[in-house]
Amino acid sequence: MSLDNLIKGSSSGVARFLRHAKELGYNPVIPDNEKARDAWTMVYGVGEETYMLVYAVDAGEKKYPTQGTIRKITGLKGDFDRKCLLEQGRKNVGNEMSAGEMSPFVSEHFDISNLHVIIDRAGIENNDIMRFPTGSGSYFAMALKDALQSLQILYGKEKVNVEYLFKNL
Repeated sequence: MSLDNLIKGSSSGVARFLRHAKELGYNPVIPDNEKARDAWTMVYGVGEETYMLVYAVDAGEKKYPTQGTIRKITGLKGDFDRKCLLEQGRKNVGNEMSAGEMSPFVSEHFDISNLHVIIDRAGIENNDIMRFPTGSGSYFAMALKDALQSLQILYGKEKVNVEYLFKNL
């Protein structure tokens, strides 16, 4: 599959990101080997605010940011129900993407005043090549630093931040 065909077959948010990244010269690719790690996105809802935490995992691993990290990022204090926040986050982005295909790529119609993207600092430091899902089992890959820069240009530097999402790993 060519990148142009992938753009045509992707959701509006992913297609917008791919066109933008291509214009900036970041060259999203469709990897033909297993060197790319998977980019996982956890979507949290806090009121109308949507937080997308983007991080790398090896296929088959179940590894999630700690509750302390999520509390810090979202400004929540005390106990909270992570499952409830995940469901609220999915509702917040429900028009943009389906569950299981969560990604930090939203269309130009999405209200980015309510959006926050936080990318794992370890992935940036390693400049991991990441596979991002585009729906229907397709994906593209980019170096995480390139994805960060492209997202910051699209949404603004204040909306796309880098944090260590895991402690004691």
